[in-house]
Amino acid sequence: MWGRASQPVPFVFRDMRVSFVQSVKSVLVWATIVLIVIWVLSPFAWAILTTFKSGTSVYNNQWIPWLQFDPSLASWRSLLRLPVLKEALATSAAVSIAVATLAVLLA
Repeated sequence: MWGRASQPVPFVFRDMRVSFVQSVKSVLVWATIVLIVIWVLSPFAWAILTTFKSGTSVYNNQWIPWLQFDPSLASWRSLLRLPVLKEALATSAAVSIAVATLAVLLA
């Protein structure tokens, strides 16, 4: 029988065994990468989906837009009507432009 200490394993079967092990390792590495990406991106997906829900549907366990809830831009419209937010956005834009300009001039 092949594989016993007295007889060496034929070269063809040795290559098949190595390629199978490499394939399994590759699948495991990619499965791990996919799980990590899902783990990292899930909070961002949840946050983005939450912005399109109404005030009461935020607390429901509904994830699939247009099937479980109707997405709406009403919360964005109400936020953009606030004068305080407009002032904060203008201040942030001014500071970021000033810092970027200063960084370019000093570099």
